[in-house]
Amino acid sequence: TVHYPSSTHVSAGALGPNPGLTPAGGHHYGGTIKPGIYPSPVSDGHAIHSLEHGIVWITYHPDQISDAELDTLEAIAAHFPVDTILAPRLENSFPVITVSWEQRLTMEHLDEQALRDFVSTNRNRSPEPGVR
Repeated sequence: TVHYPSSTHVSAGALGPNPGLTPAGGHHYGGTIKPGIYPSPVSDGHAIHSLEHGIVWITYHPDQISDAELDTLEAIAAHFPVDTILAPRLENSFPVITVSWEQRLTMEHLDEQALRDFVSTNRNRSPEPGVR
């Protein structure tokens, strides 16, 4: 569990880099990112707003996972197509970091069942669940 003292909207571009752990809340931009599988990094500020709507954001460092692990992440995201964003995140300090609103799961090694359980448990557990 990760608590943020404030989670207000800020203007696009107001957030700086956020190295280390994928944010699980906090200040964010007014726009969201639609669920899906993204081959390139997405904006932290927009993804955080998607978390507020109940989305689970699965991030990975592309230099720290295998092709087989990426295939597994894509299969999990495809299994939860309206509930997940999958995108690489170069700032990650772990190979796989998955977040929902104020919840974070870090993985040195991909654990498929733990990731599926996290998504199942935490999707739509947010201040504005189900808003897509």
